[in-house]
Amino acid sequence: MVGNIRKVYDYLTVKQKKIAVAELKADRLELQQEVAECIDDYPKIVREVLLHTLDSWTLEIEQLEDDIARDHGAQM
Repeated sequence: MVGNIRKVYDYLTVKQKKIAVAELKADRLELQQEVAECIDDYPKIVREVLLHTLDSWTLEIEQLEDDIARDHGAQM
């Protein structure tokens, strides 16, 4: 699934990528708060999925920020 999302990002403008990063960061913050407050309330498999999701979103944000920097540099 992540590979498919990466393909979609190839078609976004720098401005759209910046919006995507902002939204991902907001969602990640919300999930981080949920995990910090309630992680012990979930079964082990759900905890693993939540933590994997946090890791995936962090990686995706980093990759998008790299794309933005590269695209911005190419436009100059």
